[in-house]
Amino acid sequence: MHDVKSYLWDDPLLFRRCGDGIIRRCVPENEFESILWHCHGSDYGGHFSVARTASKVLQSGFYWPTLFKDARGFIEKCLLQLDELDEFRLQAYENASIYKERTKKWHDKRIAHRELTTGQHVLLYNTRLKLFPGKLKSRWSGPFVVKQVFPFGTIEISDLNSKRNFRVNGQRLKVYVGDVFKKNVTTSALTLPQPDTE
Repeated sequence: MHDVKSYLWDDPLLFRRCGDGIIRRCVPENEFESILWHCHGSDYGGHFSVARTASKVLQSGFYWPTLFKDARGFIEKCLLQLDELDEFRLQAYENASIYKERTKKWHDKRIAHRELTTGQHVLLYNTRLKLFPGKLKSRWSGPFVVKQVFPFGTIEISDLNSKRNFRVNGQRLKVYVGDVFKKNVTTSALTLPQPDTE
């Protein structure tokens, strides 16, 4: 009977005048978890401590006698979920690293290792040429001369026409064999046909 004076009945809702003088709606048991989730686990909940979550419930205008106890139980069940989430994230990270490592091995197996030496003639692959501007335009330009071979695939080449030196990735080069073959040139003199005198 002592507690009855703190409660107000406005059919069908029950309200309670709390110690701070604010009237709050008494919540039935089937709504506890939903309210706690909104005040703790939602995007705007913030996953705060028991006292902060319970005070958010009270600030929202809700009340039930076992609020702090239920908030503690809900939050304990929620850190467990966060621990599981961290475990899933760690497994996903490990799987991603394994996938990247296997992809790199697969890619490295298919890289053609080119042994280029100084003085060799090479062609350079033009990676910036997306569309062929002409019918027979090739993506390979050159020939260039290898000036120096650096470790890790960097090669310094020289343009035969401008004598300009620059460094490129060795994977963009291939050996130019056009100057290996000697072209046999034959000439024949053409004479004008003689007019027919008859």
